[in-house]
Amino acid sequence: MIADDLSSSGSPVNNEELVIKVLSSLGSDFKEFSAAICVRDTPITFAELYDKLLAHELFLQQIEPKKEVPIIIAQFNHNAKDNFSSDIEDNNKFSANFVTDDIVVTCNSISSVNFVIKRLSQRFSVKDLGMLHYFLGVEVTPISNGLMLTQHKFISNLLERFSMLGAKGVSTPMSLTESLSLNDGVPLTNIKEYQQIVALQYLQLTRLDLSFTINKLAQLMHRPSINHFKAAKRVLRYLKDTITHGLLIIPNQDHSLRVYSNADWVGNLDDKTSTSAYLVFHGKNAIS
Repeated sequence: MIADDLSSSGSPVNNEELVIKVLSSLGSDFKEFSAAICVRDTPITFAELYDKLLAHELFLQQIEPKKEVPIIIAQFNHNAKDNFSSDIEDNNKFSANFVTDDIVVTCNSISSVNFVIKRLSQRFSVKDLGMLHYFLGVEVTPISNGLMLTQHKFISNLLERFSMLGAKGVSTPMSLTESLSLNDGVPLTNIKEYQQIVALQYLQLTRLDLSFTINKLAQLMHRPSINHFKAAKRVLRYLKDTITHGLLIIPNQDHSLRVYSNADWVGNLDDKTSTSAYLVFHGKNAIS
């Protein structure tokens, strides 16, 4: 697919464009990997990206068959006869999330968290950075009733990059009166900036309100028009107006799952297909 796109582009592709195309084509297993690359302070070369992709794929292959390694058993099986699990208090909910060389350890008991970090440091080179405040480009801010997850820094850098810091904000990410179609308007002569703006998939980690818009603009990435570019700029204006918005995670005893779904009817102007959407809540928290 990528090779076909490159061969049909009709013009040389620079390093940045190639990196964008590769990242936008990766599957769900590489979602966190793509997020880590996109929040880098310095651009990555394609050669570096290739090496990191190989390393991450090898990492996925290694962990896939190892679903019951000792540390995982220690986390969730408190009946196991090992020192690790016996020191984690009963009825505690423990989780460790591993992404490349970063680990987030969570538990409803601070003593259990400290114990896990201590045991990990005995086996690996581990640096405890304290309370979670920044992870994969996501700011974690404690508030009175939970945690607020935002991507303020990334959005600010994005607005500065495209000279949109002084732009007038808007209250919706898309126009409520106009629909986008593939053959809408005059084609752009330089599609690079459009592709850079639209490569925002991992913003959906905290901004579920952008899911439909980003998906729609991504469908037009191979042949954007001036109208499409205006729509992409509107997303940036919306982000400027809602830069402090994020995902609120609150503690609750309600573990029920609720799913809301909706769909339009042949809303796609190009192929007359319908678009569906869903939102999943775990208690009061949106999780998908």
